Amino acid sequence: MRMKLHEQDEKRYLYHIGYLARIPYVLFALVVILGMVSAPAEEILSLTSIIPVLLFLVALFGIGYRDTWVFDGENGHIRQISGVFVFVRERTYTLDRVSHLEISHFTRGYRSEKVSRGDRMRNRVMTVLALILGDGTRIVIDIQSERKERGALEQSAALVGAATGIRTEKDRAYDAVDPVSISDLH
Repeated sequence: MRMKLHEQDEKRYLYHIGYLARIPYVLFALVVILGMVSAPAEEILSLTSIIPVLLFLVALFGIGYRDTWVFDGENGHIRQISGVFVFVRERTYTLDRVSHLEISHFTRGYRSEKVSRGDRMRNRVMTVLALILGDGTRIVIDIQSERKERGALEQSAALVGAATGIRTEKDRAYDAVDPVSISDLH
């Protein structure tokens, strides 16, 4: 699920999973419910009915999952809210405790050479947005593929930094041109 930055006012930003990301889970839950309702009543309580119930629970988890960051420069705090439905955990960090926002990169599944065409998912550059506290604690906010996010995390960090007064550190500049190999063209 992709997270997006939304401006609530000029000193308050909300970074959360978009509501449109829940649509596939809602559709999946509806299909599972339709399948359970259309089954004969004697089959609902059988051992094979456990699988649709488990799939329905997975869909409910996807519908109710929350991962929200509230960057409030006016009140001087950052709130992290995560959990499922009413089972959420909320943490608050004052801006005094925060050292900086960090944009870093790593290569997922790194190998120096691609072995076969099946290795297309390897050597993918990932971008990490993290909150660094004054004591050195690193709290990861989001990880996305650099190719798909196209500098959005850097822009989000800059906007949040301007609103809250938190400085942003990058390990390198955004690389707009990715190296392309022959296997990427197929």
